[in-house]
Amino acid sequence: MIRQKRSVCVLVFAALLVGPSATLFALDWGGSVSGSATVRSVADGSDENAFTSTDRLEFFLNTPLGAQWTLEAQAAARLDLNPLLFAADVERLYLQRLRRPNQGTMSEFVTRWGRQRITDPGGLIVRQVVDGASFILRYPQLELAMAAGYTGFVNKEFTSAGMSLRDSNDAADSSVYFGPARLIGQARAQLRNLYAGQNVTVAFTFQDDLRDPQSVVQPGQTRTEVIDDQNLDFGGLLDTQYLQLILDGPIPKGDLPGSLFYQAAYVLNLGSTLSLVDDDAAQGGQSYQYKPILAHLAKAEVQYFLPSFLGTAAGLGVTFSSGDRTASGYTEGNTSTTATMFTPISAGGSGAVFGLDSGNATILELFYSIRPLQSHASTFLNTLQVQTSWYSFFRSAGEGPVSSPDIDTETSAAYLGSELDVAVRMRPFSDFGFGISGGMFFGNSDALVDGADTVDFLVRLDASLSF
Repeated sequence: MIRQKRSVCVLVFAALLVGPSATLFALDWGGSVSGSATVRSVADGSDENAFTSTDRLEFFLNTPLGAQWTLEAQAAARLDLNPLLFAADVERLYLQRLRRPNQGTMSEFVTRWGRQRITDPGGLIVRQVVDGASFILRYPQLELAMAAGYTGFVNKEFTSAGMSLRDSNDAADSSVYFGPARLIGQARAQLRNLYAGQNVTVAFTFQDDLRDPQSVVQPGQTRTEVIDDQNLDFGGLLDTQYLQLILDGPIPKGDLPGSLFYQAAYVLNLGSTLSLVDDDAAQGGQSYQYKPILAHLAKAEVQYFLPSFLGTAAGLGVTFSSGDRTASGYTEGNTSTTATMFTPISAGGSGAVFGLDSGNATILELFYSIRPLQSHASTFLNTLQVQTSWYSFFRSAGEGPVSSPDIDTETSAAYLGSELDVAVRMRPFSDFGFGISGGMFFGNSDALVDGADTVDFLVRLDASLSF
């Protein structure tokens, strides 16, 4: 069945390449090759690899199909070493219709049908390829958008919608080809260029777990019953909803040169999750039940740009995501009447080394970037960019689990550690760039599990070529 589905995808993409001759003259195509090699510290006894390598090949094509319709497609393949893994999939394959009415106030109406990406306005909740549809209405000062799609036909190596224990099990199972079966939807509205250039964005995002309810742990079952059932793994269905508000725009700076901007975001996370809670009627005093989610995320950042002085860019930000000090684990670990662990659809780690995800995490970030040779006559040297970043990590609940397995859930240390990252990049040609980056994480020994290193490092070499 899996081979049949993969063959269908290959045939469809090949058919697009040799589409109607009437449109081939307007065909826009290209691609890129990129590689990344990483060396990092590994704790004694760990089964992680100190060296990893990832190579990626992309190929895209866009072609008009009449006055209003466009076909857009992109395929990608990835090769990983240590462990060895090859994966390929179609990342974008949709028909787009763009209308620009000659009358009325609406400036654009865009519709897309097929495989595309859903991303929330602040990049805090979801970044996922889906098969579905989207609609965008653009006015001079208002943009309205809706999108929805299914994730179950995406190669699991190209999905970011792993949220539950069942998702983790499938990711580790070599016999499972596709990613989690979820329905993801979003509606958003943005008011642009209001008073003093301010923008206001509101969005509603949801995901529904479409697994068979009979294939997961049933409400009322005890932990012992699940362990004794050889055909059943831990975990249940996980449905979530998110209400998001974002304010952003320029900040009056008086006589200060350059530009100053801010962004403030808040996300309310609702839904339901399978929880192991007290139950006097159950054997052992506990049973699995679905409990509501009530969690939060707040982010504030300020960025300063001074292009005339060595291409200077600097920023300061803080992100808070609620946690749960009594949870038995980071994923589906709720043991209370209400789950307070913030749970995004797509995880996004902060820091090149530690990579802490949202959920019981407060992260302070400071970065500074310059182009020290931007005035140099050499087109090779004037693209040199150097950026340093500093992160400090805390547990929002003061204790409890976080996304990193190196943190001891039994300790009460709120401060987890800090990290310093440095990146050097160059793009001497428009279609070729490379860079080297690295970082060191200095962990708080009072928060780490036994055997975890208090100092971790990572060095990564990246290169990309477009054609």
